[in-house]
Amino acid sequence: MGVPFFVLLLAIHGWAVTVGWTNGNLPGTEFRQTQTAISTQFIRRDANFSFAYPTPVLGQPWSIPMEFPLYQWTVAHVSYLPGLTLIQAGRAVSIACFYGALAALFPLLGALEVTRLRRLVVMGLVLSCPLYIFYARSFLIETMALMFALWFLVAFGRMIQAPTWGRLLLVSALGVPAGLVKVTTFMVFLLPAGLWTLFEMHRQFASGGWAATARRGFWALGAITLPLLLTAKWIEFADAVKRLNRSADFLGSGSLGDFNFGTAQNRFSSETLGAHWQHLLNNLAGPVLLVGGIIMIFTVGRRSWRLIVVCLGCYVAPLVAFPTLYSFHDYYSLANTILLMTALGLAAAGLLDLRLRWLPWILLVGLHASQLWTYRQTYFRLQSDVSPGGSDMTQAIELMTNPQEVLVVTGYDWDSSVPFYSQRRALMIRNGMERSRGYLDAAFQSQAGAGVTVLVVRNAEQQDPELLRLAGQHFNIDPRPLFQWADTTVFGRNDLRARMTDAIRRATKLAGVNLDLSTRGIGWSLVDHETRLNDLLERDQAMFALCHPWPEKFYTQHGSFMTVEAGRAALFVHPTTRMWFKAPVGHRVMRIECAVQAAAYAGPAPDRSDGVEFLVERERADGTRKKLASLILDPAQVTTDAGWHVLEVKGDMAEGDSLVLSTGPGVAGSFARDWAVLGEVKIE
Repeated sequence: MGVPFFVLLLAIHGWAVTVGWTNGNLPGTEFRQTQTAISTQFIRRDANFSFAYPTPVLGQPWSIPMEFPLYQWTVAHVSYLPGLTLIQAGRAVSIACFYGALAALFPLLGALEVTRLRRLVVMGLVLSCPLYIFYARSFLIETMALMFALWFLVAFGRMIQAPTWGRLLLVSALGVPAGLVKVTTFMVFLLPAGLWTLFEMHRQFASGGWAATARRGFWALGAITLPLLLTAKWIEFADAVKRLNRSADFLGSGSLGDFNFGTAQNRFSSETLGAHWQHLLNNLAGPVLLVGGIIMIFTVGRRSWRLIVVCLGCYVAPLVAFPTLYSFHDYYSLANTILLMTALGLAAAGLLDLRLRWLPWILLVGLHASQLWTYRQTYFRLQSDVSPGGSDMTQAIELMTNPQEVLVVTGYDWDSSVPFYSQRRALMIRNGMERSRGYLDAAFQSQAGAGVTVLVVRNAEQQDPELLRLAGQHFNIDPRPLFQWADTTVFGRNDLRARMTDAIRRATKLAGVNLDLSTRGIGWSLVDHETRLNDLLERDQAMFALCHPWPEKFYTQHGSFMTVEAGRAALFVHPTTRMWFKAPVGHRVMRIECAVQAAAYAGPAPDRSDGVEFLVERERADGTRKKLASLILDPAQVTTDAGWHVLEVKGDMAEGDSLVLSTGPGVAGSFARDWAVLGEVKIE
């Protein structure tokens, strides 16, 4: 019964962690998940696998390393697999690490002389824990840190019981990534490792005296020396890198002491204890397991009372040592909740000692079902909400900016959500600093040359007007808003205002974005207007990828875009379309691949194109033009005009000359179904 029941729980967990798999959002302490995600996003985008990895949310220099980036590097590489988005890769790595951590629990409990069946009961309770369903698939380092820490404890237990040099090296090898990936998780498991050491030292004293006791202690110290040393070196390195960023001074380890370790005032405050209790009741044990667990500890669980007490003590210790971290961040409990589940699981396994046929298993099923119900009532609702990720605002920002452009954001503290979903670097102005003139001047000056083009202001009416003035002074930000979304106002660089406004106006699914009245009448569009390529976003410029060189400017009456014709990439150039190319002085050859789309002449005769003219002219600096060559394709009348053709033009170019490539209607002058396309356009 034990194995099938465990397999069933494993299958339920496997299904639950994939709920919302295709969602683009990161529910559950989103500000922390997006911080990890944006680091991974830019590690991959910039191929920056250095120790000083990018976390581009506090301006340049863009690196503010916190944890060692083993998780981020792993996700970046996994995301190259076909069919995986970056977020899905992050989830996949976390899930794999969770199962790796779960696997470590089996030999760990075995070393503590827990029977196989009871181990499965404990592991099943871990699988049904709401926290370990919801956060096992998060974009966080937690499950990787938990996996290394648990396997470290497994190896440590074997070494401390029977020391060898090989086992000591294995413990060190597992302790190093455990400490580097997340030192606070490593510290949680150093406590049971220390208790294990004391237990073995006590045994050695009984049989070998002080010398044997001291030797066992030295083995333990030797095993953790390298992990602790390298972890300390990493913290020292990370602090040095963070000191290079004027806006990251609050993130140094010396500045985070009170936040990391709490204070005498908040350690046992009613607010802290209340947060711990609510988290325990709603996300970890649930009321049924909590009450039932207490009863079982004092009844059927007495057989394992020593191990239960140790696990409960090791679960509570981090809450006391890191009160703010564990009360403020629910995901921190991934480190120590496995100890709570082990204690409750050992107590529940005592039900198997009851000789009452099916009753023990009925009770066990009920306990696990209550946990799954608790998950259904809490985390599941967050996880199952369908969301593409981000908001209309972040989508609009992504649409109106190029990837290398930078945001300045205020009113969101240093929450990474806005830059991550916008896929842009940012200078986040922390809460409380938006009115500090000295800080703003220094922070803005540090972004010189960074390419700031957008200012995002939350609750603009509450912000200091000086902020907008400084943004205009340093970055040429236009004081007229581009658009508003909810409680946020977005401003753009003055010289890019037309480009940004047009990009938003062309978007069709930004219902929550309200264009400012002063921008609605701007008549700037890609259609029916001569447009310089330098005024386009990079994604719009990319439609001219088949042109060598790219045109300087273009005009399209009905719109141009990339398409496919006869299995080949092509640029749609319905008449009238014109492109101006700057050609070097001297004798030049222009080679143009052109065609009329097959669909334009496939229907009934009245619905067919009358042909398209492809025309090349030389335009002098004074605007006068001379026809160099043309080609009329009318496949509806001339079967040999079907498919791809090449128009080759030769001519001498003088200083200031341009080559103008245009499309026009056929001999009948009709524009109907003149679906012309260009392949490669090359000037040599």
